[in-house]
Amino acid sequence: MTVTIKGNELSYIRERCINRKEGCPTLRKNWFLDFLFEERAELGRTSLKDEIALGADLGINNVAVCNAIDTGGAVCGRRFLKLPHENDHLRRGCNLVRRVQREPRRCRTSGKASTARTKSWR
Repeated sequence: MTVTIKGNELSYIRERCINRKEGCPTLRKNWFLDFLFEERAELGRTSLKDEIALGADLGINNVAVCNAIDTGGAVCGRRFLKLPHENDHLRRGCNLVRRVQREPRRCRTSGKASTARTKSWR
């Protein structure tokens, strides 16, 4: 497969990603090409008492909850991440299901079968 890249995109990759290890590009939907680059970084040494752990919990009601916890187990900070657009989409879908369920069921059989069922036999 032949891929053409614009000049400004190629210059961006050359300028900003020159010291990074290049990975294999992946093709996404709608013909977008994602380039993968790896970079090794050294983290500064700190004492264990000064470290703070960050955790993310993916949920149902919220998109994610991020917590920052110190080594003693105390929560330093918490943030609830929500996506309003997703909530609106979910609410609209639930309302559609509710509306359809409230409507009376229509008989899907032919006319003869429905009259035979409603006929009272003596």
